[in-house]
Amino acid sequence: MPDGVDTKDNYLYWIVASEETGEKNVGNIWYASNLSDSHDIFIWDFEIFESFRRQGYASEAIDLLVKRCRELGTRSISLHVFGENHAARMLYEKLGFKETNVMMTKKI
Repeated sequence: MPDGVDTKDNYLYWIVASEETGEKNVGNIWYASNLSDSHDIFIWDFEIFESFRRQGYASEAIDLLVKRCRELGTRSISLHVFGENHAARMLYEKLGFKETNVMMTKKI
């Protein structure tokens, strides 16, 4: 982010779980919007820390982002996921993301 956390139209959030013992950071999300031109959001980074995975935090975070984006009139949310990251791909497909392109590499 060129201007750090003050970069225009970029948003960086901690994903926080409230538990009986207090709030705990379980991950983070960084996305950028281009609402003035294309009404699209791009997720640049999204991580649930390993010890908190498969507990519903990722789904809930994306659901909250979708809700917020609908309020703003966003048309789409996009992200990049590596082909070999099968767990993430399955999660995103379950949440309604569709493949829009495929990049392939041959090692020589």
